[in-house]
Amino acid sequence: MGKTVYLAAIFLILLAHAANAGVLEEKFRQKYGKDWDVEIDEDTGSMKRLVGYNIDIAGKIRASVLPVSGETMIDSALKDFIQNNSYFFKTGPEDFEKEKIEYDKSPAEDFESGNWYAFYRQKYKGIPVYKSYLNFVVIDNKIVSVSNNFYFNISLSTTPSLSKEDAIS
Repeated sequence: MGKTVYLAAIFLILLAHAANAGVLEEKFRQKYGKDWDVEIDEDTGSMKRLVGYNIDIAGKIRASVLPVSGETMIDSALKDFIQNNSYFFKTGPEDFEKEKIEYDKSPAEDFESGNWYAFYRQKYKGIPVYKSYLNFVVIDNKIVSVSNNFYFNISLSTTPSLSKEDAIS
């Protein structure tokens, strides 16, 4: 009897995750269009991978009146995108830091603004989380791909257990 109850509980949890994933996919497609390929991380219930076209961030970039670099504008626009979509990603800008942003002038005349590749990593209490990432591909000021490998429900002490002197010796 105990095994049956345990298996039924696991089944219900998995069913709830699947239902949540379906809701999350549908909400994203309603907001950004039905042509997006949306992959949900079944363990965390957050967006894992998005591939599509047409999340336009050009308005945010053009709205900048400060003399800032393209990298700074892309960084700001992507952080706003995450902030405005924290429901889908289950994270906010306070949970990650920029690793690097690269620019590649597109050889295609159709893409005047070129290609941007932005790489972020997760932080937990200010400490980078190993093997975590949030990556974007932006073509012609439109997000076309997002990949996410964040770890949720981290519960660790960040207080060192060794003194500096003990660590050196």
